[in-house]
Amino acid sequence: AGEKAEFDFDEFVINSAKISANFVLKMCEKL
Repeated sequence: AGEKAEFDFDEFVINSAKISANFVLKMCEKL
């Protein structure tokens, strides 16, 4: 741990982007 214990903002942004993309794809499939 140590230095990496702080919040990993880049990873959070990437994960958020993936979740958003998956959400949009699912919404498009329902149209």
